[in-house]
Amino acid sequence: MLFLLSALCAISSNLDTLTVFVAFGMKKVKIHFSAALVISLISTLGTLLSMFFGVFIDKCVNSDALNWAGAIVLMGIGIWFIISGIREITGYDSAPAMLSHPETADSDRSGSIELKESIPLAFALTVNNLGVGAAAGVAGLNIWITTLFTFLFTFFSMKIGTEFGRSFIAYWLGKYASLISGCVILLVGLASAIFNFL
Repeated sequence: MLFLLSALCAISSNLDTLTVFVAFGMKKVKIHFSAALVISLISTLGTLLSMFFGVFIDKCVNSDALNWAGAIVLMGIGIWFIISGIREITGYDSAPAMLSHPETADSDRSGSIELKESIPLAFALTVNNLGVGAAAGVAGLNIWITTLFTFLFTFFSMKIGTEFGRSFIAYWLGKYASLISGCVILLVGLASAIFNFL
């Protein structure tokens, strides 16, 4: 059960990456392998460190109540993502500039994301992972499974997004990524709470 929850948590917290690279694909912006690797590593490191922080808090307090708190925070983050997703879809809100207009990451207008351009984009994509990672660590999700899936999903979503950016399915996923992500994180938090109760 923890394996599935950890994998879902990693995937859902990184759907922004798919959204951004769908936009790149629509604009025919490619990504170099080295840039994709750096973005994946930074995103994974952010998840790993935030989860270690969550586990550290859990060990210091050493209370079952803290696992409940982590699950509740995950549910809260999920609800926040859902609200943000609805606001983005309806036009009342927008994502941060780097994410709502990802083409700005291609600063030299070369039509590709190079190594030097990948670092600010990586940090922008890692922000979501920090809160989710810390809450997941407190909730007791598996650190290594979560970070492994973070790396794999981040890396492959960049390739998938740029290759299939013009397809209807990719466009739909990009448009509703925040909403889908919020729903999955909410369910992961709810399942974690139930798992802690059993």
